[in-house]
This record gives sequence, structure tokens and C-alpha cells, in this order.
Amino acid sequence: MKRETAVQSPVEAKKAPTGPATPERVLKLILEGVDREDKFVRAAAACFREEHEEAMRTEIPEDRVVHRISAPEVLEAVVAHGRAKIDLETLRRQTKLAEQKLKLVSAAVMHAVNAFEDVDADVQFEVDAHRLVLTRAAEDESLAVVREKVMAMLDMDAPALAAISGRDFPPDWKPLMQEEDGMAEFLVDMADFFKENGAEGRALARRISRNPAIAASSRGDDRLPKPVRFFARLFCNNGRH
Repeated sequence: MKRETAVQSPVEAKKAPTGPATPERVLKLILEGVDREDKFVRAAAACFREEHEEAMRTEIPEDRVVHRISAPEVLEAVVAHGRAKIDLETLRRQTKLAEQKLKLVSAAVMHAVNAFEDVDADVQFEVDAHRLVLTRAAEDESLAVVREKVMAMLDMDAPALAAISGRDFPPDWKPLMQEEDGMAEFLVDMADFFKENGAEGRALARRISRNPAIAASSRGDDRLPKPVRFFARLFCNNGRH
């Protein structure tokens, strides 16, 4: 009895028969085993054909050719190689679709939780589908770094704040600027806020950083500048929303 392998190729295995070896004939042998009923295999085979045709359109100088393949054993290996490439492309396409499906289903789970479970709207959570619980999401490390930089501004003198307003950041701040889009603009805006509002602005920032309730109310206060509202968001539930 023939033993089934763990992974079945969507392309049937066929040996290359003896006879004249031409690229067209080898391509035909590779594509003969393609499952035309499977759209993923069909698309992968079409991709392989296009790759082959592109290669054939590019001429190779005769002086670069050292030998032409003719041995049946080598031709068989070449055919197997082509079918393996089709298998791989098939799996890539199937995986891409599966990942898209997972994103949609994950979004549906989050929507259902928000719609039907009694969860604090200010808490950012993750769904543990195995244990059927919601867990507090781990904090993004970059947010902690941003909070640290803004809090450092509270102890800066006027020249230091003016330097940040002019985008002259301390050397150890520059990696953050490169990693996070829009971070430079946010820090410049906060420096401007502290310059314009003096002690009162610094006091507000300290209250926000020390009291999650004040942070939550400040986050939704349209009277405050947008950067300050974002700053407050970083301190809601310890910065996890």
C-alpha cells in the first residue's frame, strides 16, 4: 500500500520522458500536472509561465553557454523544480488570503466585544480567545518614551524649550523622531504650549500625568490644544489608550 505524505503537492508528479530537450517541452511537462480546478494553483501556474516567457525573451550570448542540459535525470529534476516553484507560489497566495480572512474575523470579534460586553471604553484590551477573557494590552514602549520626553520639558528653561521649538532636539531624542511619524511635530507643539502658557501650562501637564481622571477629561476637552489632548491620552489608564 502506498504511504501518503504529510503534505500533498497540488501539482501531480510526473517523470520527464526521454527525447529532445527544449525549454518549451519542459514547460509543458511542468504544467501538465497543474490542477486547473484550483484557482490558486491556476494563478500560480500562470505566474510561472509568465516568468518562463520573460526569461526566454532575454537572450544569452552564445559565448556564455558552456553546456546544454540533455540528461533525462537532470530534466526530471528541472521539472520537479518548476513544480515546486508553483507549489510555493500557490501557498503564498493561499496564505495571503488566510491572513486577510483572519484580520476580518479578528475585527469582527473586537466589534462584537465592544457592542455586547460591558467593558470600560477607556481601557485598551486584547482578546484571549483560548481563556475567553479580555486582558489589558501591553503598553507600546514608544508611548512611554514620548511621555518621558514631554515630562522632561517641564524642567527645561526657556532656551532649551526654544531649541525644541526650532527642531534642535537633544541627540538622544533623534532616534524617536526617525522611528515615529509625526513625533517631531508633536514635541515641537508641546514645547510651544509650555512656552506660551508658562507655569500654568506646566501645572496642567503635571496634573494630567498624576491623575488618570484628569487625563481622561482633558483628552476630550475641545478647549485644549490638540497636542495637549494627545498628551492626556498617553496617561489615560496608565497610557494604555
